[in-house]
Amino acid sequence: ESGIQRTTPVWMYPQGVSPNKVMDMSGNVFEWQANYYDKGHNTTARRGGCWDGALDLARVSFRFGGYPSYGAYYLGFRVVLAPHL
Repeated sequence: ESGIQRTTPVWMYPQGVSPNKVMDMSGNVFEWQANYYDKGHNTTARRGGCWDGALDLARVSFRFGGYPSYGAYYLGFRVVLAPHL
């Protein structure tokens, strides 16, 4: 909808912050998950939609599988930095 046509900084859409203060849970890139998509453990899961995808796929609940060796501009990882307490 923005017409930017690329990924955006995480802080760009503050109205989408979760109750736990996590931002950009969907819509920037599909994120690889640390779990399997299928029962045969052949593919890993991805979630979240991407900037170049359909609007109805840009949601946290959308999930699909893919081979770990596959890479594309619309796939990424969520990096989390938490303070050591």
